[in-house]
Amino acid sequence: MSWEETYRITKPCSCGEGTITEVGEGDDWNRHREYQTIDCPTCKEEARKAAVKAAKIKAEEEARLKELVSEITTHFEQHYMDDWLSLFDPAKNKKAIWTLAKEFGVESYSLASFYQHNKRSNKEDYVRRLARPHNMLKIMKALDKKDCSFESKVKEARMLNGPYIIM
Repeated sequence: MSWEETYRITKPCSCGEGTITEVGEGDDWNRHREYQTIDCPTCKEEARKAAVKAAKIKAEEEARLKELVSEITTHFEQHYMDDWLSLFDPAKNKKAIWTLAKEFGVESYSLASFYQHNKRSNKEDYVRRLARPHNMLKIMKALDKKDCSFESKVKEARMLNGPYIIM
């Protein structure tokens, strides 16, 4: 159950003073991994600087995402949560709640999974949990509200984290 080398390619580095060796490995569980070794001091230092810069950018983006999620959540709670909760007032049972959430596009679970995950939830808790940043644009559409600055923050958060914001 060990890793076995599947290929090794050595080629000149970008500055031409050394080489870069690319190695691929596989194991008995059909997993694969790749890595490279830079055998040039100049290119190795450039790679290190690039990695430090990438880590700094990632940390800045994560901090901005955290800030945006906090702003989005607070703004929604203050301005739209009551309207959001009232959309579910007509629902008298869990299936009706799930049906409305599906119609609004904010629920992805099947009905059986919904029941499994929400055994002990009441209506308000469930509806509040749906109000997450990744659902905000759909919720605003369901509420028929237009808030350009709020929506731009949601879009920025989605760009930083992709379409699914898990916070």
